[in-house]
Amino acid sequence: MAKKENSIDICGLLVQVEQNEAQQVQNILTTIAGVEVHGLSEDNRLVVTIERDSQTQIMSAVDFINQTKSVVSTSLVYQHSEQV
Repeated sequence: MAKKENSIDICGLLVQVEQNEAQQVQNILTTIAGVEVHGLSEDNRLVVTIERDSQTQIMSAVDFINQTKSVVSTSLVYQHSEQV
């Protein structure tokens, strides 16, 4: 999808990781532009937000997360796009 003029795109994810691998995955995710890790649940799910300039950039980040070693799955829980 093409970038909207002066827009911002934000999404929230739960990222399920293998047991005892959360810190390693978190270290990798924080190297991705626009990605923040906000916490870890007791059942090994990272709470992650992505803030980028386009939905294409968001999807690229989600694809990278899905391909990261020790990531079991990702679940989109929030998505917002608006012109600024």
